[in-house]
Amino acid sequence: MNFSENWQNYLNEALLAEGRLEDAKDRYPELNKLGYIDKMASEDPTNNNAYLGWMAKRLNDFFSLTQGAGEEQSSMREEHVEDIIGITKQFHQNKQRLQKKDIYQYKAYEDLKDAIDALGQTRSQKRKFEKEQAMEGSEIIFEDENFFAIRPFTRQASCHYGAKSKWCISARGNGYFDQYTSEGKGFVFVRMNNMVSSSDQEREFALVFDRDGDLESTFDIEDVEGDDEAFHDAAAVNILEGIFSGTKYAGQGREMYGEIYSDMNTAMEDKPAPGIYKAIAKEIEKQYGDSGAIADPIDIDEAELYELSDWIVSSIRAPGYEIIGMGRDSIESQPPGPSVEALDEIVSNFNGEARYSHLDYEMYDNLHFQGGMSIELTDFPLSEWSEKVQDEYDDYRSETEDKLKEILSSALDSGGIYPDNMDISWERQWNRETGSYATEEGSEVLTVRMDFYQEYEESSVRGFQEYADRILEYDANVDNVKERLANAFMEALMIKSDAYTSIEQIKSNALADLENFDEADVGDGEVTFYGTLRIQTERVPAFLQEISQMAGTENKPGPLAWFREKITGPFRDRDETIMKFYFQQAHRQLDDLELNRNWRMKFGQMLNKVYDSQEEMAKRQGKLDLQEENLYQAANFEFNIVKNQRIYHPESGKMSITFYIEIPIRDNSIDTGLKFIKDVDRLWSSVEEVYEKAVTEHMYEIYAGWEDDAKAKLEVAMEERKKEAAASETPKEEPMTESKKNMQSHFDGWRRYIS
Repeated sequence: MNFSENWQNYLNEALLAEGRLEDAKDRYPELNKLGYIDKMASEDPTNNNAYLGWMAKRLNDFFSLTQGAGEEQSSMREEHVEDIIGITKQFHQNKQRLQKKDIYQYKAYEDLKDAIDALGQTRSQKRKFEKEQAMEGSEIIFEDENFFAIRPFTRQASCHYGAKSKWCISARGNGYFDQYTSEGKGFVFVRMNNMVSSSDQEREFALVFDRDGDLESTFDIEDVEGDDEAFHDAAAVNILEGIFSGTKYAGQGREMYGEIYSDMNTAMEDKPAPGIYKAIAKEIEKQYGDSGAIADPIDIDEAELYELSDWIVSSIRAPGYEIIGMGRDSIESQPPGPSVEALDEIVSNFNGEARYSHLDYEMYDNLHFQGGMSIELTDFPLSEWSEKVQDEYDDYRSETEDKLKEILSSALDSGGIYPDNMDISWERQWNRETGSYATEEGSEVLTVRMDFYQEYEESSVRGFQEYADRILEYDANVDNVKERLANAFMEALMIKSDAYTSIEQIKSNALADLENFDEADVGDGEVTFYGTLRIQTERVPAFLQEISQMAGTENKPGPLAWFREKITGPFRDRDETIMKFYFQQAHRQLDDLELNRNWRMKFGQMLNKVYDSQEEMAKRQGKLDLQEENLYQAANFEFNIVKNQRIYHPESGKMSITFYIEIPIRDNSIDTGLKFIKDVDRLWSSVEEVYEKAVTEHMYEIYAGWEDDAKAKLEVAMEERKKEAAASETPKEEPMTESKKNMQSHFDGWRRYIS
């Protein structure tokens, strides 16, 4: 194209731009009057006003919606001018990425903005963003004309600054950086600015520190591991390459370093240093002389070869030591640990999947994490549970609570959920939006909260992810477990159902026919009938009661106060009597397993004897077809006494205690069980006699042993006091008072009684 054609095209474009400008001014005189047409024309990225008509139309539409002369409207209009110009420039930049490549196809400002927003960032914008993120997630350790050292704190920074390396911690798509930092590893990346060859493995180094700031190892750009010496040598070569840049020695830094190093160790005295060595030394002094990083000053021109070689080697290795030292300082001031970014990402992903569980972490000296789960049986409010559950739902450590936890543990275990701690409560539903309860009292639901402790998972990002995955597995099993729980609670008759209602009726009918069983509970898959046994058992011996009265208490001592500790031992309650001490011991003896076993055996023997006699009588009467079966052997039941409901008076020997019989609720056995209950009710006095005999036999031996022990201790104690009294010196014999005469008479009586 010649000059004439170029000029003609320019004139045509200029005329076209001018025509578009005039047309916009004519169409929108108000905008022109305010100067907006000229402003938008000057900002049109096409330079020929190709977008001016679209911009003017969009601005005019906005003016129509914001009529009025108020300050707010004026401000909005000014801002929208800039918005329209800005979105137009974005369209021009991203035109080829858009589906609609003609700006006039977008009928509204919002349409174009949505299309631009949907594109996302361009590649260059992404690179810019990544760089900004990397800079925010890093710390520059050292920087001069020869070196650039930076410590990355985030995975993004590690990937950005190690992009040209083969370090695993800088590879995208893996979690090695987070893993190693969580294990206490810190990293410093060092770039050798003067390494001229792109193939030089030592142009970049990754320095690996432990949590205490000690250098563990180094890796070159090819991920070949070395030690600190390899790094110091590379740093020295890098400085030499910088000095040689632009000279005939360029690219010979490694060879020159080898020669200087050799001369340092082998040069003889009085051998002068070559001019190149002096030139290198002067350049080193020029670069680092004021930094304090190089060796002590030296007379470069007068120094011998071995002296100058040693000085050069020490000086060009010094920056490497300084970089390591500054890396150590950074590690000590901010020790490495798990990446908060990575941990937050795990929590965010977890929250997106979990329905019943929660997850969190804490950073102290080390990473700690915790998680748990909450399950609510919302389908079964408290009013739908059994009467026993409703009566005991808010009692601490009740039978109901223990049974609930037993069923819960079994269902959770079989459903693949293994909590380390579990608590249950009954809670009303809370409405977060209204800030009030969503349900009325009586509609509380069973809420199960569980904690899952850190087990085999290490305190690292990887361990935290494994921990999160484990809880998510539990979370996925919750629905199945909730179904198991509902069925288990119904089977145990803890949740009302048709079966529960039927059994309640059977219980009520049975109680109406019983004289000695006055209470019954339905639940846990059985019906339990309760009655009270009243017996006359062994009394505490009169001797023990008497010495208790004579001893008194610490607050109110009696004549035998000195003897009390011989029975009770020291450090007792100041208001405790010997009888109170024996009373406590008696209750422990009544809880004895041997007593329990003995009475249960005698109970069975008694019932077997009754049923055997009934069978024999039926045979004698010829009622072979009507003979009674032995229900003690045929019925399925549990029985015992309730120890914590015992009332016992050791002085009188009177005792009352709750007795129960528990029969399972099964269609094929409940009738037999009820018949057995009626037989026991009929034989109630015999049951009391059996229990009375077992308790009496047991306590008789106990009391006899206590009495013998007390008599022996009293005799020994009195002999000791007699000897002490005889040995003590008295200035004169005091007259025998009436009380002393009575006491002496009393002691003499005891001695005769014991003898």
